[in-house]
Amino acid sequence: MRKQAGLWLLAALVGLAGCRPSAEQGVPTQVFENVADDVAYVGDAVCAQCHGELAASYQTHGMAQSYYPLTAQNATERWPSPALYHASTNLYYRAYREGDQFFQEEYRIGADGTRTHHLVREAQFVMGSGSAARTYLVVVNDWYHQLPLTWYTQGQKWDFSPGYAQANARFSRVVPDRCMTCHNAYP
Repeated sequence: MRKQAGLWLLAALVGLAGCRPSAEQGVPTQVFENVADDVAYVGDAVCAQCHGELAASYQTHGMAQSYYPLTAQNATERWPSPALYHASTNLYYRAYREGDQFFQEEYRIGADGTRTHHLVREAQFVMGSGSAARTYLVVVNDWYHQLPLTWYTQGQKWDFSPGYAQANARFSRVVPDRCMTCHNAYP
């Protein structure tokens, strides 16, 4: 049994050795042609010309609908949100709508009941398909930032975006490439 296993291993190694390109064949400089410097993004329609069924199936997946501009037509949340209090920073947050624009605000209430701080950012983009949640993004100085409040569709409620209750980044949490890669393709 041991001898037979050794023979199979030897045969596999010999077979694999034959798969390596020889010096005469040359070694390709790139494995994937779509990463060459002169290659540009062509869009779904071009891919669908040859791979129509596969392209159509991708469009029905939640990840294909997990990044898009927030518009009056696709706003499904309850506006305005209730005010959410972040105790460790003594800040309140609220999402609201004015016409076809959507905002999140941060404010602090002083001892006399008046606002002592007020900051507003427009919710420009949605990240998330809505099957679990919808998180909002704003672009500031060419960087995408996650806003503090998220609409949790399964519970039909507003709450802090993931991680904000523990470490409130306020309006400064930059969306990293790894998030955009899954939700919007390679940035």
